[in-house]
Amino acid sequence: MYKMVAVDLDDTLLDNDYQISRQNREAIEKLLRQNIIVTIISGRSYASIKRYVNLLNLKHLCGSLNGASIIMPENDEIVHQISIHQDICHELLKEIEPSGVHINYYHNNKVLCSKRTEQADAYMNLTNIQIDYVPSLKEYSCEFGAAKILLIDENEKLEPVRQNLSLKFIEKLNFSYSKPIFLEIFNKDVSKGRALQYIAEYYQIKQEEIIAIGDGETDASMIEYAGMGIAMENGSQAAKESADYITASNQQNGVAKALEKFILNK
Repeated sequence: MYKMVAVDLDDTLLDNDYQISRQNREAIEKLLRQNIIVTIISGRSYASIKRYVNLLNLKHLCGSLNGASIIMPENDEIVHQISIHQDICHELLKEIEPSGVHINYYHNNKVLCSKRTEQADAYMNLTNIQIDYVPSLKEYSCEFGAAKILLIDENEKLEPVRQNLSLKFIEKLNFSYSKPIFLEIFNKDVSKGRALQYIAEYYQIKQEEIIAIGDGETDASMIEYAGMGIAMENGSQAAKESADYITASNQQNGVAKALEKFILNK
């Protein structure tokens, strides 16, 4: 019997217009009426996740920034956080900035950039959050570490950066794509799988009692951790290879169809 469902947001629970379909919303409402825990675990900041948490009336812990921060929605308290040390952040920025790719720097539920770019505007439109601008991220990193660093650009520009950084920081950091144009960087001890494990243990839920649904490379670890790991039809190869089952796409109410198959129609 499943007691918890963990779900990603972008390209999973959300359609291509960043909305939760009626079918997906109604399926989650049915789970909640059955006292099944529903948690969102997303690469987005908590400020961006919160409106969906409120829309679905979710009360349990959720994970932001790929699980770097775990938050209690009732009071917005960060109950667990793993950041990249400021010294490593400083070294990272020295390596990244010459490439010219856009950098988002996440600290204390804020998203910071050093300059306004086309990518910054697109990200604000995507997530409905405000970006704070600082004169220099390198200077900022001397004092404050980041829960996550996000690089936004064409994949052809990001992949050489990823390969270079992976060689130099492989023992300290994780690098993975949530979208081809989003390269996520976080502490080696951070993953959606570990966030799901933390939340499950908090509520004393066993692995075999969990369903996890996602689409991206960053979702693979939570798909693997769950007793039933589900990838979206529109998902990455990494997500699909980690999954026990592949559901319909985010445009075809894939989350609702998976929940109906494994829980609601049982």
